[in-house]
Order: sequence, then C-alpha cells, then structure tokens
Amino acid sequence: MDFEKKYLNEVINATSALNSISGRVAWRSPSNIALIKYWGKHGEKYPMNPSVSLTLNESATTMRVNYQFHKRADSLRLRYNFSGTSKKSFATRIESYLLTLNRFLPFINYMEFEIFSENTFPHSAGIASSASAFSALALCLAEIEAIIKDQRKYNDEFFTKASFLARLGSGSACRSVFGGVVLWGNTNGISGSSDEVALSIDSLVHPVIRSLRNVILIIDNSEKSLSSSEGHALMKNNPFAKIRFKQARVNLNRLLTIISEGSMIEFFDLIEYEALTLHAMMMTTYPGYVLMKPLTLEIIEKIREQRKKGVEMGFTIDAGANVHLLYTQKFEKEVTRFIQDEIESGIELYRISDHVGNGPVKLSE
Repeated sequence: MDFEKKYLNEVINATSALNSISGRVAWRSPSNIALIKYWGKHGEKYPMNPSVSLTLNESATTMRVNYQFHKRADSLRLRYNFSGTSKKSFATRIESYLLTLNRFLPFINYMEFEIFSENTFPHSAGIASSASAFSALALCLAEIEAIIKDQRKYNDEFFTKASFLARLGSGSACRSVFGGVVLWGNTNGISGSSDEVALSIDSLVHPVIRSLRNVILIIDNSEKSLSSSEGHALMKNNPFAKIRFKQARVNLNRLLTIISEGSMIEFFDLIEYEALTLHAMMMTTYPGYVLMKPLTLEIIEKIREQRKKGVEMGFTIDAGANVHLLYTQKFEKEVTRFIQDEIESGIELYRISDHVGNGPVKLSE
C-alpha cells in the first residue's frame, strides 16, 4: 500500500473542521532495541534494509501536548519543555518535524502547541530516545486528528497512521508504536511489511522470545559524539554499505526462523553479530567513529563467557557504548548474580531493568 498517497487523500479542511478546538492529549511510548539493525536510509527516512526490534517496557517517554486553535496560519507556535527545562536543540528538531507533517496534518498550521516531555532513561545516549519521543508525539498528533474528525478509535488503522507519522521524525520511532516483536521494511514472505510503516510480528514469535528480559548497562550516559542521523548519512560513502544491506536481509530471514523456533543459542549468536556489524560500519566510515568504551568490550567478553557456561544470555548494542544484556526468564537468578559479582564489583554502574513490553499507553488528559 502507498501510505503517503492514502494519508494525503485523507487531508481535511482545517479551517472548517477545527471550530476553535483546544485540549490536551498524552501518551507514554517505549523505546525499542533493534535485533536486526537499520543503518543507512534514503528518501524520506526509508530504510536501506529492513529491521526487527523488541519493544521495551520501562524505558519510555511520556509526552503531554496542549493544543489551542488559532485562526491565522502564519507561523508555527510551539513551546517545548523537557523534564522541566527548555531543551533548545530538541525543540528545534520537533519544530522541523511538525512543519514536515503539514501536508498530512494541516491542522498543525492552525494550532498553538505546548509540549511537555520526560524520559525514564538518559536522553541521546544510544538507547533510542528519539524512537520513544517521536512515537509518543506521533500518537498525540494522531489523536488530535481523530478528535477533530470525531473518529476517536484506537484500532489498527490508528496505530498504523501513528507509525507512519513517527517514521518522519525518527526512522526507528515507527517500531515503538507497536508492542512485542516488530518488523519495519519490505520483507519477502511477510504480508503487510512496508518501508513506510512498521508491523507487529508477534504472531510469528516463540513465547520464549516474547518473555525476554533486558538489563541496560549504562556505561556512558552523556550525549553521543555521533548522532544517529549523522551515522545514517555516513553510510552513503561507506565502501562496505552495499554488502551490509545485503547481509542484513540475509540475517533477517535467519532471525525470522530462529525466533519462530525459539532457538536461543542461535538467537544470541545472531543478534551479537548484528550489533558488532553496526559498530564496524561506524568504524569504517570516513571519518571513523568508535562509540564503544573499554568497559563495553570487557562486558561483552564476560557475557560470552557466561553463555559458554550454559546461561542463556547475550548482548546487543545500539549506536553508543551502553550494553543491552538480554536473557531468558528462567535464568533470572544467574544473571542477577552475574551482574552483581562480575559487572558491578568494584565499580559504580547505573542500570535499567527492563523487559519486552506491550507498546504505548494512552494517559489520562
């Protein structure tokens, strides 16, 4: 389906439908962690290869949006507040995002927005804060549109529209609109897969995958030296890019088989391979970037040692130094002991305990 054409055709007459409307909407949307990595994009945030992610539960952004109708559509009116302070860099990004959406949501031109945002985890530290933020904002905007149209239904169509809108803010944000295991990108054999929106594939997944636990080991909570947008752009001149895009598709097909069967050894081997490949791409661009820290590498080795001992655990890493330690629920005690004795012994390390979640939650207004 051509979602862009569909949503352009749904544009409403803003001035006649708004009728001086005002109100407040609020959503809590989680971050997600990619198992098959999307790195490299084209066009309007379309992925160069499909990706698969796990939607988290505790690592989330809460977004509250006050909106007020204005008769004049001469300029965007926006006030943005992040955790009690004005964050100018992200406010500028949100303003640009809202202007991008004008052709799909023309009411934006006739509104004054006051946006309040807060995270349960560090911002811009390589834990997909843009994914949770833009998915939360997209859900708020989709709800405002539904209110204007008097079609306030939180069904599959609503979330698909929100996924489309979220992608235009941050590619990976389109995955956070859905819970569980999510696919984004055209994939042979998967009906409904698209480069424009994400798709839940929970029905294809073994229960052991859906019940995975995740401890995020925060090695560096400072803002990344390389933003995801900059990293994606560098793939255009990476000499290994074409091979990587082909590799990602092969790995995705392998992963789909693995997660349907619930083979955990193969699962951990493959997601670790994907994570290391992502960082190899960053290191082989020009200029090259090394985002992992010495402690990142030390933790990776210790995790692999534990798996050799029979503990079902593995790692993945996004574009940063922090490690997502994934493990099966039955090894909860062993993993807790491992973190306390092998990782945290002698050092101070902030961590977030998380698990695969059910997706965004609408909050009371």
